[in-house]
Amino acid sequence: LSQLNGKYLGLNGVQQLDEAIAKALSQWKGKELCLNGVQQLDKSTAKTLAHWQGGYLELNGIQKLDEAVAKELSQWQGKYLYLKGVQEINETIAKELSQWKGIRLSLSGVQQIDEVIATAFVQWQGGQLELNGVQQIDEATAKVLAQWKGKYIQLYGLQQTDEATAKVFAQFQGKIYVTEKISEQIKKYKIK
Repeated sequence: LSQLNGKYLGLNGVQQLDEAIAKALSQWKGKELCLNGVQQLDKSTAKTLAHWQGGYLELNGIQKLDEAVAKELSQWQGKYLYLKGVQEINETIAKELSQWKGIRLSLSGVQQIDEVIATAFVQWQGGQLELNGVQQIDEATAKVLAQWKGKYIQLYGLQQTDEATAKVFAQFQGKIYVTEKISEQIKKYKIK
């Protein structure tokens, strides 16, 4: 693999990744690596994979992310990390991922976040946070997210929001990508 030329490598049919394969992949000089068939990673494999020097990593088949794996992935030096299959995270996982130095973090499978998880993400220095699986956010969580200094937050899964939450989202300095209905609601409170 390290001798393979090209910028993109899609190995979405690979369902299991061990440390030896991760080591071979980490030596590949390409830019985009897609491993969406991989359903789980252990700590040592994640640590080895984090040595890969590409910029775009998709691990969308992983549904459950543990704290040790999140910590190892946060050491990866790439720019775009996609973990769209992860369905839930806790405060520790959010804190670990907020240490990552990349640009875009996609956790679009996560269905729920609260004020504590939002507080961890507000510490993240990246620019693009995708939480498209979240269907509901309360005012307290929105207040925390609105403090984040990133470029945008995607919340396309958000089904509805009350007026108080819409007012809070209107204060966010970046862009919030939501459904058209919610976007119109937020626009009413944007300061011009």
